Amino acid sequence: MLHTYVPTWIFFLVEQEHGPLSLTITPCSAPVQWKLSLRHYPVADNRQEQDTLQNDIGNGDVAPTFSVLQATYFGQEQRTYTNLNSYAGLYMIEMDSHGNDTSVKIFFSSSSKDHFPHPLLPSNPRVGILKVRRNRVLITWMASPTESQHKQVVEYCVAANPRKNYKTQCEVDSDINGDIPPTPPPWAGFGFWWEKLARKKLLMRVREIQKSVVVQNDITYECIGRKTWHMFRGLREGTTYYFDVFAVNPANNASIAYLGARTATKIPKSGRIRDHSLTTVKLEGSSDFSSVSTYILRRSTSVLYFFIRPCTGPGPVKLKISMNRNILLNTRVMNIETLTIRNASSGTYMITVSSLIHEIRAVQLLVSRRYWKFPFPDLPRDKRVKIFDTLTTHDSVTLAWRASSDEKVRYCIYQSNDTSSLMPVFSCEPKPDREQNHKEVMCRRYNRYSTNRFHGLIMQKVKGLEPGKSYVFKVFVTKARGKTLPYEQVWVTTRKQ
Repeated sequence: MLHTYVPTWIFFLVEQEHGPLSLTITPCSAPVQWKLSLRHYPVADNRQEQDTLQNDIGNGDVAPTFSVLQATYFGQEQRTYTNLNSYAGLYMIEMDSHGNDTSVKIFFSSSSKDHFPHPLLPSNPRVGILKVRRNRVLITWMASPTESQHKQVVEYCVAANPRKNYKTQCEVDSDINGDIPPTPPPWAGFGFWWEKLARKKLLMRVREIQKSVVVQNDITYECIGRKTWHMFRGLREGTTYYFDVFAVNPANNASIAYLGARTATKIPKSGRIRDHSLTTVKLEGSSDFSSVSTYILRRSTSVLYFFIRPCTGPGPVKLKISMNRNILLNTRVMNIETLTIRNASSGTYMITVSSLIHEIRAVQLLVSRRYWKFPFPDLPRDKRVKIFDTLTTHDSVTLAWRASSDEKVRYCIYQSNDTSSLMPVFSCEPKPDREQNHKEVMCRRYNRYSTNRFHGLIMQKVKGLEPGKSYVFKVFVTKARGKTLPYEQVWVTTRKQ
């Protein structure tokens, strides 16, 4: 742990003359200045030189005098000093933090086996952006040459956030969990009085940091193994994100950062929906099978009506209505729905329609604040058409369906001999195509006093059918001076005799 503008010294003893030496220093959350110096071994029979060295190291108030400066650096990036033909002696690292207290990771080795503890960066260490969507970004990078050159396994960790690129993996961990330094074990050090004092100060500082630590929750961080690509999902639309990749040696958890990249997620094309105007939106792959529309409500109203109907493609669509980033409605629509928002306040409403199945689709939308201007009939939640088996004869069937809450509607029954038309067809055509052998059986109103209506259930007998033959029936309801909507179709076979 480094305190702001307070020098800290660390010593390493190298006994092998003209051997390899490697030093890697990784700052975690603030710029660090460090210097590496060397003092050669004293002569064995020179006791005065040995006493001077011991006194220099034993004094905790001032730094000992070292003669040869090996390396120096100031900044927040990870830096490695390597010397394959180093001198034996006592090495000293002098460090201090600039800006705020921070922790630092140090790796020092004089062994040839650990000469490459950190993975190597490829010739092109930049993170590439392959694909950008409204809430997804695909990134890629070149593999570390450590695997091919030194036969060491390299794994990768990735991070994304909306603020900055990270220079070290340690910095990401500091922002996620807080830059809390590890507490040294009781046996750490050599028992000097100044070590005990430093340990006491460090414990006090750790408690202060734990109380005031601010954890960043908008960082997406994940270790993904040995892949060299990753798809970030669930990102915010129209937001700039910074992407980082870290190559990690799983044997010692040493890491190195690639050169990060940044890009902004796309904003779906939005169209404006006008009051009482039927609008068709298309969900295509170029827009990630999603569409955003806006509706401006000038004055507050007690009820706001939203009509949605998928026209093409299988499966449900997702409808989300929000205002000022507050989600007012979030649901799935399979066929036809008329949804309402009570006590709707004036402002701009964002209407997002997305397909749960990635196929090109068309969806109809309509928004209205006046029900008497609403062009569509109010269909019940249960849109099924049922067949009474006990009332089915060789030449007639009895259909039943729930009535619309609107009394001023007209119902039409169509029949077809083509049973293949029973397959789900998502179409916004107002009525069946006559070229598909659809025959209009009858059209009539059923008021609440009709003999064919019982407690909101309409029953209608269809005659003139052939024995032992299959039919498909479709029921459509039309609002007075308005539009037509279908019930679900039904299939039935008449009795043979």
